Amino acid sequence: MTGCGKYPDIFTAVKSTVKTCGRIMPDARAAAAYDKRYVVYRKLYPALKPIYADFDGLRNS
Repeated sequence: MTGCGKYPDIFTAVKSTVKTCGRIMPDARAAAAYDKRYVVYRKLYPALKPIYADFDGLRNS
């Protein structure tokens, strides 16, 4: 919206359009569980990457 002149700069645009309603604090137990799963995901992704490309090809056909 700054490009079309509605706001003079990005800071004004954000201040005018983004509202916060609270803060969520991290849960250490949940973070530990996600960390373990992320390690597995990092191992899986390279193996699955070609399959993702196959699925993408199906979507575009």
